[in-house]
Amino acid sequence: MNLLRYCFVALAFGTLVVIAGCSQSGPNYSSVTVDTKSHTFEVQAKGEIVATEEVSIAVPGNVNMSFQLLWLVPEYSEVKKGDVIARFDDAQVLTEIQRRELEIQQRELELATFELGNEATVMQIIHSMTQVEGETDIAENYKDLEEGGAFTMHEIIDAIDNLEYLSVQRQFYQWEKESNQRQFDAETQRIGADMQMSQEGLERNKKALDIMELKSPEDGTFVYASMRWGGGKISPGMTIWRGYRIGSLPIRGKVKAEIHVLEVDAVGIQEGQKVDFRIDSAMEYRFTGTITDVPRMARSLDGFDPTKYRIISAEFDEIDPELMRVGSSISATITTDELEDVILVPQQAVFFDEDKPHVYVIANKADPELRYVELGRKSPTLIEISSGLEAGERISLVAPTQSST
Repeated sequence: MNLLRYCFVALAFGTLVVIAGCSQSGPNYSSVTVDTKSHTFEVQAKGEIVATEEVSIAVPGNVNMSFQLLWLVPEYSEVKKGDVIARFDDAQVLTEIQRRELEIQQRELELATFELGNEATVMQIIHSMTQVEGETDIAENYKDLEEGGAFTMHEIIDAIDNLEYLSVQRQFYQWEKESNQRQFDAETQRIGADMQMSQEGLERNKKALDIMELKSPEDGTFVYASMRWGGGKISPGMTIWRGYRIGSLPIRGKVKAEIHVLEVDAVGIQEGQKVDFRIDSAMEYRFTGTITDVPRMARSLDGFDPTKYRIISAEFDEIDPELMRVGSSISATITTDELEDVILVPQQAVFFDEDKPHVYVIANKADPELRYVELGRKSPTLIEISSGLEAGERISLVAPTQSST
């Protein structure tokens, strides 16, 4: 019991001491004392070696259809000219070939049946036309015998009326013959067009069957192609169309570095800056290079991870074909600036009032003094104060309203 009372008294006394101390000294600010120093701005990043020249490998463009990718040789495999590097599923193609062959047989049967039916129709029309011609000859004979008195007037009138009827009938059969010929020509053309379409489809699928295996055109290291949409690389199970690029064979020694810099770390990176490299598979070696391209926009590496990177390109000062293989991971140190005798402060110590930069200088008085400054060069964590501060001054890392007691 006495022990508990003693602990309570000690805790109360300590609390009073803290309160008394705060009331005497005022607010406490996280701060830093500035000084002139020399410093090198550096950005650390990872990346990989990519090809600058390569032999592209794609599905032939002479077959207008889709293919399902069944198998790919493992990425970065060493292949020889003529080696199979990709296979497509031929089940669909074989099914299409059988379907097209059946279509052609059906079209041939349809054409033969139609021709037989048309032949019977034509024979019937010709027979009717022949009959009309015979009856017309008889009617004309009745008319010619009018003056001889061999037939009565009623018989001759009937013959003339019949002759007019037969003339109309003959014209009808002639029209029917011509109309039937037009229908025959149109139908045979339709069947012929359908047959040609089926034949072209059959030939297309037979060509497709010939490319169910893609072979390497040269010796080299096979690298998968990146997908056109969504990021990532091509993989088995995907549906591929004609002309689609599935991979490449990089030309030996024709490489560059692709550096993946986090968007927030890309402050101050420019073309022409120097880079130190180490290849993860050969850390004992060190290489140098120069930045050649800095894109304005950041993007995701694979289309799924929301983290944004600047994909920066750099050329090596010297290339070692044995060590610098496409796909090798690298570590890069980018030197963005080298400063001598400057005042550097943490980024968090600089505040802005309508785009006017300022800091809070802590002097002897209780409240920090707001002072406008001019900024110089920056890094992801530090910023140069080109004017407005002197060495030895102390500045707050937080605004006065954010101070803690």
